Amino acid sequence: DSTYPQLMNFQIKNVGLGIATETHFELKGNFPPLHFNDNEGTRHDFGPLTTGIRILAPGEEVTFFWQEFIKLNDQLGTETPEVICRYNSMTNDKFQHAFPISIRHRALGSVRIPPLQKIADNLEKILKVLKGRS
Repeated sequence: DSTYPQLMNFQIKNVGLGIATETHFELKGNFPPLHFNDNEGTRHDFGPLTTGIRILAPGEEVTFFWQEFIKLNDQLGTETPEVICRYNSMTNDKFQHAFPISIRHRALGSVRIPPLQKIADNLEKILKVLKGRS
């Protein structure tokens, strides 16, 4: 987050040429919990990583607060976590892709690759491969 560099935002972007529907995510690794319970015991989810995204237009981005950088970096350790993305096309074809997630903190310099950048790069590579098959 450029305003508050100690906070980490998570960004999801549809890098494809078509609409993605019913997009859901599964995180593998030492991720912090994606929800918290308030004093009354009510569960609060941390945005689209938990609840999913109903529809994403081509090029559309969703950005939301994820965690404080220090806490997140401590919990992730040296392990490279990954996110599994499941979504449907407008023709209801189902897709699933797993991608490593890397973290970078602007204030500390490059610690790792920016969040979801590898996902975006890999999706672009997949799109090129799929275009070559048709």
